[in-house]
Amino acid sequence: MLEHQARAVWRADMAATIRLADEVTQLQQADYDQLGLRIVQPSNAQYEEAGPRLPGVSFQDRLCFLMARDKGWTCISNDGPLRRLCGGKNIPVLWGLEPMLALINRGHLTPDAAIQVAEMIHRSNRYVTRAVVDEFARKAHSVHTKTSKRSGA
Repeated sequence: MLEHQARAVWRADMAATIRLADEVTQLQQADYDQLGLRIVQPSNAQYEEAGPRLPGVSFQDRLCFLMARDKGWTCISNDGPLRRLCGGKNIPVLWGLEPMLALINRGHLTPDAAIQVAEMIHRSNRYVTRAVVDEFARKAHSVHTKTSKRSGA
């Protein structure tokens, strides 16, 4: 259900190199297709530009930055150095759980469903801490309350 609702709100491109796609072993091509995501490969020029090292920014994150810059995309990341790099170049950045707030705001996802997804992510990703999930839950309920007041519900 979440996949259908997400596709109804925006078309998504998943910017990934072959290496990154290989790191996400939980998803197969059929999963990407079902989710409405498409893997977009960096250009040769982007690979070349990503070559020089930047302190604290991995090669994969440099590619992500370049693709967001060149295609006018929003970067969705929890990685501090990548977020700072994007922010310094006026590239919009969202935290990893933030797209679900947009789904709540547009009435396509309930706060409880979003929090359930955040809990699942927390259980499988040590970087999404209990504090992150608790703050997300607070924001999810706040967005829902504001949306309900606007719609007169």
